[in-house]
Amino acid sequence: HAFLPLPNRREFQREVNYIIDHIHSLQPAPAILMVHVVNAARFRRDYGRRAADALLCHVVKQLSSAVHPTDAVGSIGDDEFGVILLIGGAEPASRRADEISRYLNSHSFPWLGTEYALDVVVGWAELHASCNAEWAIEAADRSLRDNFRR
Repeated sequence: HAFLPLPNRREFQREVNYIIDHIHSLQPAPAILMVHVVNAARFRRDYGRRAADALLCHVVKQLSSAVHPTDAVGSIGDDEFGVILLIGGAEPASRRADEISRYLNSHSFPWLGTEYALDVVVGWAELHASCNAEWAIEAADRSLRDNFRR
């Protein structure tokens, strides 16, 4: 990534495809999370590029703290991040998505002496041998959009 300490989308997709290629040795099936920072664009408009970059760095730091060391985090683009959960399965993935969403939303962003609430939405999809990275990201994105509507 240009300024975040994360793999960019292309590298993240390579990692997802690698996991899918080796999925037969991972049980239960791994999952992918899509994390969207809803208020990042508004923060950019209100406070500028430097503030928005600092906000995204804060989210990455908090997200990295919220995931297991074996999970992989990457940038999907702009204000979206992906997470590969190696310990997956539908129920654990759904639970982890909720936990990570609550964790991120509970860690406000300090900017110029003021604390700003994060507005983060998380979606997820279980990985399986017949999918690829694009399909997995799209499936997690559909889940994320469903969570927006709730």
